[in-house]
Amino acid sequence: LYLNELPFDEADQRLVKDIMIVKAGKEWILRAKSGWEGQIGWWVGWVEWSNGPVFFALNIDTPNRLEDLHKREAITRQVLQSINALPKN
Repeated sequence: LYLNELPFDEADQRLVKDIMIVKAGKEWILRAKSGWEGQIGWWVGWVEWSNGPVFFALNIDTPNRLEDLHKREAITRQVLQSINALPKN
C-alpha cells in the first residue's frame, strides 16, 4: 500500500492512505489501521518522514476486549516515541 503496488487502482490506494491518517505534524504523517478478531487486536501502519517511512505492527491478546482494545494505539505510540519515530505529542 505504501508504494501503491497493490493490485488495485492507484487512486483507490491513495484514498485508503488518506483515510488512514491518524495524526500529522509539520514533518511527519502517522497512518494506521486497527482491527480485531476474537481476543486478538492489532494496530498496523507507518509514520512517514522525509527520509523514509517507519513501519509498525502491533498484535496483542485482548481477553477483556472492551477494556483492552484502546491499549493498541497507546502501546504503539509509546514504542514509536521511544525510538524517535514519532514525536511526543
